[in-house]
Amino acid sequence: MPQPPSTFHLFSQFLKSFLHFAGLRAAWAAGLLFTAGLLQGIGLLMLIPLLGLTGFISTDTKPDKIVTTLQGFFDSLGLNYSLTTVLFIFFLVLTAEALFNRYRSILLNNLQLDFTDHLRNRLYRAIGHASWQFHSHHHSADSVHLLDEVVSDIGQGTYSVLQLFVVISYAIVFLLVSLQISPVMTVLIMITGLLFYGLVIPINRRVFRHGQRAVEASRTLYRTMADFFAGLKLAKSYNRTQNHIEEFITNTRKLRSEQKALMSSSASAQMWLRIFTVALLSLFVYLALKVFGMSADRLILLIILANRLYQALSNGQNYWQYMLRMLPAYETYVQAADKFNQHAEIISSKGKTVPPLQHKITLQSVSFYYTDKQQATLDDISISIPAKKTTAIIGPSGAGKTTLADILMGILTPDEGKLFIDETELEPGILPAWREHVAYVPQEVYLFDGSIRSNLNWACQQDKEEEDLWAALEAAAAADFIRQLPDGLDSLVGERGLRLSGGERQRIALARAILRKPDVLILDEATSALDTENERRIQEAIGSLHGNLTIILIAHRQSTLRQADHAIELDKGAIRLKTKVNQPTP
Repeated sequence: MPQPPSTFHLFSQFLKSFLHFAGLRAAWAAGLLFTAGLLQGIGLLMLIPLLGLTGFISTDTKPDKIVTTLQGFFDSLGLNYSLTTVLFIFFLVLTAEALFNRYRSILLNNLQLDFTDHLRNRLYRAIGHASWQFHSHHHSADSVHLLDEVVSDIGQGTYSVLQLFVVISYAIVFLLVSLQISPVMTVLIMITGLLFYGLVIPINRRVFRHGQRAVEASRTLYRTMADFFAGLKLAKSYNRTQNHIEEFITNTRKLRSEQKALMSSSASAQMWLRIFTVALLSLFVYLALKVFGMSADRLILLIILANRLYQALSNGQNYWQYMLRMLPAYETYVQAADKFNQHAEIISSKGKTVPPLQHKITLQSVSFYYTDKQQATLDDISISIPAKKTTAIIGPSGAGKTTLADILMGILTPDEGKLFIDETELEPGILPAWREHVAYVPQEVYLFDGSIRSNLNWACQQDKEEEDLWAALEAAAAADFIRQLPDGLDSLVGERGLRLSGGERQRIALARAILRKPDVLILDEATSALDTENERRIQEAIGSLHGNLTIILIAHRQSTLRQADHAIELDKGAIRLKTKVNQPTP
């Protein structure tokens, strides 16, 4: 069993991905970080001559190296070494630092947002390109969780990583400035800082584990919500909403428990750091005065530097823990994206097209397995479906009818055997091109929350003219009821088309399929859930299309045979009977 990746491996993988995305902007950001830190360091070094010039603290009898360097710099520029001049330069340095910090903040914020969008778009693209067979075994709530919660967590973690680099850049500058004041004290500061990070390693490990469990708890919560909304009507009819509510509350508590544990670990680290900082600052003051005999001006500056260094240490620990919380989300993202990409549809790069269907669709020894090779959903199917005829595929539930329809429309690829359109073999790379010739009407109609017009045009590469829309609606026996709506084609259908009746939704779906002007129209149990009147209307609409295109009817009822020229009966994934409808069946 493979070992889970270490935090270092995950962090390096994340950093590599981010730097590859950021490109030159990462170098520009590094330059801004270095420059802003350098300017702050110069400003801090100027505190010693400022303290001396104000007379607030008397300088040493021996000229200070920093003061001497600054005097030489002023002399080279022909400037007087005076309080006014030093204050003016001090003001310019800090103003420049503020400007660089502004541009740095804008750049880092843009990098964070752009990287988050990049990850979300890349994942969305991978989901869209994954095969239907993979999607049929993947919980849709997991995809929503990845796109929403997981990517957002990575975005917040990216901000923490960027701020961590800000802290590191400033800490380096502070250490360099501190070395100019007291190398010995600087080494002590560095040693104690490393000691602190060694002490909080167990806390950081707990943070990572809580982060892993929080991602899993969040995924479970998304599944709970998706299942609830999908079955809300049935849950109400069964008076089971309270069960869903209790499940939601339970899963929310599990997630909150992990999040509270994360906050507790972070608070513990901050508490120990605060105690650590106060104790060490007290020790440094004692050593500086009693052991090293440091002057007051240098001591004040060293205390300022030490305080800023420990503040950087505190911020760095915070950002490091936020990053540790993010890494499990990034690990989940990478694993999911890899799975989607591994199951991506093969699309020909040669721009191959499929000619229009002229004569027949042929399946030669086609077999298909959903899970393993032990049980075939379709077993050695060999059939021919004539063009411009209506073919019924019938059989009991579980016979493999819908799987056969999925293969015919090109969203599933046979594990064995071949599929031909006339003389053209449908290889995996040209299946998307074949789908441009096919229209599909399932039993469960897909309508989104928009107008009838937008739902019709959704199926086409370009929006159709209004007369084309009405022609398709007439052919589907849907024009009359739409004309009676107050807003006609611009009437809103509601979420999943719930403002319309089942029959109205089905007729709009049929009109949408006709609007594509397909070579092949596949209707999968399209009338099985309708009442007699709506079923009659749909059947009449289908009958009016007879002879104009190839129609494939998927059903489990023998009554479907009345509309068909040919019938194929499936049973347990195998062909039981192929016949012409006007011939007696055995």
